[in-house]
Amino acid sequence: MRSGPSTWLSQDPPVITFSAYDDTFTAPAAEDCAASPAPSTTGSACLAAAGT
Repeated sequence: MRSGPSTWLSQDPPVITFSAYDDTFTAPAAEDCAASPAPSTTGSACLAAAGT
């Protein structure tokens, strides 16, 4: 769904800019996301569990 006004950037070729959102997108919940005692070299365990 659009969340704001449209702005024409060009008529030839037709280029329009606008903002939008998708409230139907879902992602699996992260599981077992406890704080790590040492910094991770590969990123957050929570983010890895969520598939990001």
